[in-house]
Amino acid sequence: MSTPLPPQQQVTPEDIGTLLNPQQRNAVQDRVNALLGWNSKEIAPMAIAIPMIRANKKQIMDLGYLVGSQWTGIRYLALLVAGRCYLITHNYEIREAWLFAPLRQQDRQGTSDNETNQHMWTVLDGTLVMNQDKLMYVITDILAMNGTAVMTNKLEERLKTIQNSVIGPLTKIPIPKGHPPSQFGLLFPPNRPLAKMTSSIRHMTPTPSNTAVQHAGLIFVPQALPYTPGYGKGLYSWTYPGLNTAYFQLGVEWRGMPKKPVFKLNVWDKGMSVFYDWITFPTECYDHFRNDKKASQRIIECIYDTENWTFIPSDDKTSDTGHASFQSMERGVGWRKGGWKLLRVRKDIGRPFDRAHLTQIEKALTDNIRGEEIETFFTANAPNPSASPEDEKWKKTTQGQGVCYDFQNKGICQRGTKCHFSHCACHNICSCTATSHTYGQRPDFRRNDYDAPPETNADGSPKPEETQIDGAVKTEQETPPEGTPTATPSASVIPVDKKPVVVQPLIRGKVNSTSVYAPLVNFDKETIAAKRALLSATGNRRIWSSLGIEDTAGKKASKKKQKLGWIVTSAGEVAYVRDK
Repeated sequence: MSTPLPPQQQVTPEDIGTLLNPQQRNAVQDRVNALLGWNSKEIAPMAIAIPMIRANKKQIMDLGYLVGSQWTGIRYLALLVAGRCYLITHNYEIREAWLFAPLRQQDRQGTSDNETNQHMWTVLDGTLVMNQDKLMYVITDILAMNGTAVMTNKLEERLKTIQNSVIGPLTKIPIPKGHPPSQFGLLFPPNRPLAKMTSSIRHMTPTPSNTAVQHAGLIFVPQALPYTPGYGKGLYSWTYPGLNTAYFQLGVEWRGMPKKPVFKLNVWDKGMSVFYDWITFPTECYDHFRNDKKASQRIIECIYDTENWTFIPSDDKTSDTGHASFQSMERGVGWRKGGWKLLRVRKDIGRPFDRAHLTQIEKALTDNIRGEEIETFFTANAPNPSASPEDEKWKKTTQGQGVCYDFQNKGICQRGTKCHFSHCACHNICSCTATSHTYGQRPDFRRNDYDAPPETNADGSPKPEETQIDGAVKTEQETPPEGTPTATPSASVIPVDKKPVVVQPLIRGKVNSTSVYAPLVNFDKETIAAKRALLSATGNRRIWSSLGIEDTAGKKASKKKQKLGWIVTSAGEVAYVRDK
């Protein structure tokens, strides 16, 4: 009776495939760098998202963004080459694995329908996670397609390429006989537009049911920006406050007699590793790093804990005592409450976080955006189902709309209903709402402008405007109560020195002779407009003359042109030449 085979050990995302030797790694790095236009061989061309803070909310809501899930796993760039997949980590280490990735017929060049072609020099960006006890590569973006870089394409085109050219053929083309089985699967979860996002973060679950993938947060991808390796501007991420981590390079200082190690955290700044903060390990971790000869080369992932005690050594590097500025009643001199706590050592990370990126993480920790705020942040832009269509129309037309310049300054707009700006009395930006608005009204500084068109009522008739001269008493008509006899004009008592004057309504375009602001004689609007144009042209003529520039339009050019105004000679002398 044969003995049963031992159970196969489960493969994790960290140790999948075979690690390439230095010669093979350099060859793949050269090909990838030439394909993507990347120079470094220490850091892979990955885009790193910036932690979102409250100040970024307006930019995310105003610009077009897609929202996706952030996964807990190992970040890889997947290079697909003829049935093989080279997984590239952040520190540019490369692992080789098997993956069947067929091409659709439209992407094949010069091959028959019966021949199965696979992707050749296609670069994907994603995370390798554990899904239902299986390894799944969750695709988030694509950098190159069959030897052609697509990083500068729009996000919508890149996502369509992933769905049509990578995921689509997997469901239609079976794996051929003799091909090694794939060591992991491909998963492409859908991204949701922010404007149509009505569900909360609790509904942002992975696509398969009963999944074991941990959901770490959200990623905000801009639709208008290209894929940018490194710390890309405009790419934001959000995670729960208790899961916001940072990558540091561990540093060691030996102090006191006998020598004892004191550990510190270093960040990347201007091409070198610099000091950032101190860290205190538990006893087991302290002994491990004390005996580690390469402790100063380790990249560790830490999380900030306000309850964690951190020992701050003194400025004297020969002493192992604590810093006098930090004193605690519980621990003594040199202890500070609050600091970074070790989570794990990251062998796949090649460099600590940049100082500017770590500053953004500190702001995110200070803002402390909770899950409830993210839910309301999503539903802020979503359309209200209980609102009427008219209210939605007001929201769409008035939000951030500018005011028409012609309507404000000339009183009339030739574009009419085709004008894209608001015809109201607001200043620069329209702030009208459905309940309170100034549509159709000119601003106050245009009220007494006679060359402006008259204001009209709803039926198109001229709207009268009441004016009052100095010394006039405006009489208000009160409705007497029922049963009270109405007084006749002869019975009303009016003082002799102050006689009420009933002012005739002033219709724009018709002059009221009793108004002190009206001219003595009638005028023509076309005449005033011609005079204004003449005065404007005269003023412009004076301006050009004072600058030493002569306007010869419509005149016979003279043989000798004399420069007028302030003249600077080649010797540096300055003189003013008047017109003769």
